[in-house]
Amino acid sequence: MEVLLKKPMPLRFHSRKIKRNIYIDNISSLTATEIILLKDELLSALVDLDDELKNIAWDSHNKTGEFRDGWDQTVQKKKQVCNAFLEELQKIKLHESEKLFRKIYDDHITSLIIKNIGHEKYKSLIKQARENTINTINKIKNNQQEILL
Repeated sequence: MEVLLKKPMPLRFHSRKIKRNIYIDNISSLTATEIILLKDELLSALVDLDDELKNIAWDSHNKTGEFRDGWDQTVQKKKQVCNAFLEELQKIKLHESEKLFRKIYDDHITSLIIKNIGHEKYKSLIKQARENTINTINKIKNNQQEILL
């Protein structure tokens, strides 16, 4: 007897602002604008879901409204999905701050090098580093082609 294991479905959030389904596995492919829209929508959804939970609790306490069994668990699950997406968005944000750090660092190191060795020597070293990088990449490509043969 063969047992088939199902691969779990990736989390999905239907974004009304972006007008499509967003899968948590593909969140890094979003544009900066889409990330801002998604984050705003997720935060709004969490507020709405909290309000909904409060209303459910109030109705249940006062016995004034109909209380659907399991509705509170559904709302909690939706909150978990929103929070999972927000965590992934935070990782992207951290990645962007690393890029910002690298850019600022590169600017500072460049100005310090130019200050110490002069602009012409700096340009010469940059050109040499570029040529060395291209040569190294070509060697790697050639080694990969040899391995494939």
